[in-house]
Amino acid sequence: MLGLGANNLTGRIPPSFGNLSSIRNLSLAVNKLVGNIPYRVGHLKSLVHFSISANKISVPTNLGNLPDLRLLDLSNNYLGRSLDFLKSLTNCSKLDILGLSRNQFGGVLPIPVGNLSTQLTELYFGSNEISGTIPVTLGNLVNLIGLGLEHNLFTGLIPTTLKKFQKIQALYLGGNRLLGELPTSIGNLTLFLLNLHENRLEGSIPPSLAYWSIFPDGDQGIASKDLVQVPIGPVTRARAKKFKNVIPFEGSLPSSMAFLKGLQFLDVSRNNLSGSIPKGLEKLPSLKELNLSFNDIKGELPLEGVLKNASAISVIGNTKLCGGVPQLLLPPCPVEVIKPTKSLSFKLKIAIIVVVVCLFLFSFILFLHRRKKSKRNSSSLGSTIDLLPNVSYKMLYQATNGFSPSNLVGTGSFGCI
Repeated sequence: MLGLGANNLTGRIPPSFGNLSSIRNLSLAVNKLVGNIPYRVGHLKSLVHFSISANKISVPTNLGNLPDLRLLDLSNNYLGRSLDFLKSLTNCSKLDILGLSRNQFGGVLPIPVGNLSTQLTELYFGSNEISGTIPVTLGNLVNLIGLGLEHNLFTGLIPTTLKKFQKIQALYLGGNRLLGELPTSIGNLTLFLLNLHENRLEGSIPPSLAYWSIFPDGDQGIASKDLVQVPIGPVTRARAKKFKNVIPFEGSLPSSMAFLKGLQFLDVSRNNLSGSIPKGLEKLPSLKELNLSFNDIKGELPLEGVLKNASAISVIGNTKLCGGVPQLLLPPCPVEVIKPTKSLSFKLKIAIIVVVVCLFLFSFILFLHRRKKSKRNSSSLGSTIDLLPNVSYKMLYQATNGFSPSNLVGTGSFGCI
């Protein structure tokens, strides 16, 4: 092993490095080296790890002659515009990590990139000027854990073949010109970090993104802010938490996000999101940072969880939000006065009318009943009078012997009887 990284080395790499036939690890990273990599370095058959990042060198085309090469870090150099040398790397059947970020690559990403070793776990092309569409052949690299294509000039749709990345944990596609909707199948991947900021994507956030589950302890992340440089090496939780992403969409945040118990960073700033904050989001136990700024989110800002820590959240640019902690300087929420609704008033009127009608009917029925009873009593009295015999004056005169005093019954104040 020869490690000369992070020194102040200048000049060119000595051709004598090609004589280190038994060397396995060679690091010349973070120096001021210039010129080409000596051609003979491409014949170090035992070389496993070769890092020469953060210099000012160019690369030879014969690195594909390294049969045991597992890590090749050429990031942050001046490798020129062409990516033709990738074809030679298809011979490195054991290649595990390839870093080509922050160079001056231009043109399109050649199709042979999909013919690289299927053992690749990390592949980084970030911060170049690569254009065209993302090759569908990238789906052949089924063992990728980290893929970095951020800050390039990629256009077109996100290929659906990315759904083949069943092991992927970090996917960096931000800072491009990608179009269309995010394939719903991405929500089914084992993502820990998803970077889609500064594209031209449209549609809403797939609810399936709220069910990511990566590590046994439940760490999950939809994070924020730009990447400066994607580092080389296995994607670990400790390192990945330093990088945050933005998901640029419209619509509302899916309510299923309230079930992301391991979510630590959420940045959905500078989008066209509307609606209210999903109920229960403020109660997420692991949420440390929340950025909702410059959207159209409305409603009352809760005072629980991360939302009670003004230094951990940002909601600026949401003019319809209210409440929250005083440090956020949001307007107070209007006090709702409970008033009878129109439907309640209508129901009350109907009830009163029904009661009045019932009382009227009851009174009418009672009136008819009493009237009928009165007629019956009158009819009975008339029938009794009709049964009395008719006596004429003549018959009465004869029967009393001419009203003889001997037939007098008695006298009273009104006369004789």
